[in-house]
Amino acid sequence: MKVQIGKYKNKRVLAVVAHPDDLEFYAAGTISILSRSSRVHLAVVTNGENGGSMGKEKLKALRRREQRKAAKVLGIKEVVLLNFRDTQVVNVPNLRRRLVEVIIVFKPEMLITFDPANEHELHPDHRNLGQAVIDSLIAVDVRGWKVGEVLLFNTLRPNVFVDVSSVWNLVMDSNRAHKSQFSEFNGGWEEKRRILEEKAAILGSKRGAKYAEAFRRIDLSSRTYITQANESIREEFD
Repeated sequence: MKVQIGKYKNKRVLAVVAHPDDLEFYAAGTISILSRSSRVHLAVVTNGENGGSMGKEKLKALRRREQRKAAKVLGIKEVVLLNFRDTQVVNVPNLRRRLVEVIIVFKPEMLITFDPANEHELHPDHRNLGQAVIDSLIAVDVRGWKVGEVLLFNTLRPNVFVDVSSVWNLVMDSNRAHKSQFSEFNGGWEEKRRILEEKAAILGSKRGAKYAEAFRRIDLSSRTYITQANESIREEFD
């Protein structure tokens, strides 16, 4: 199955990630394609201040600049930084409230984030954020906005593959913008580039493409359970 990018022309898309460079690593090509015909926004929950050896305030400022540069490469309209503490993202009411606020502001038809069901994901920020985003959808619905579908990246159960071969240069350029993170890979940028290419090539081979990105798609257009949110959920977000 391939996502029907065309139907998102002039629509709104919101990606929510835990750290600067998360989106670029997992979904840069898809975002680049979507941004050609839709309004794409990005919410970054932390500043990634623990992702390096320099002082936290200096690294925070640097990673913010890197994220905005990468977003410009991908055609993202706006980046929102939520300023939660790196490595301490927890699925609690305060985080869900902020996520609800962002979703209500941008009113996306499509939401893109981590798949919390990936048991091989070791970073708790990633797992917790994915679950918090999904949990927030009940309150979003109560507030009067319905997200039509969710695309979950870093998934073990993909049902959507996006051919990103034609925009692979943008995938590379957006990831290259996050220079502060090259040291996280033993071989620096060349090691990161190799990992990105190998992953995308493996996914592409499943659908006859040179490079692809994969997602677990959840269709929310026909759900009924959302409208049955209990009073405790309503009170939490009032």
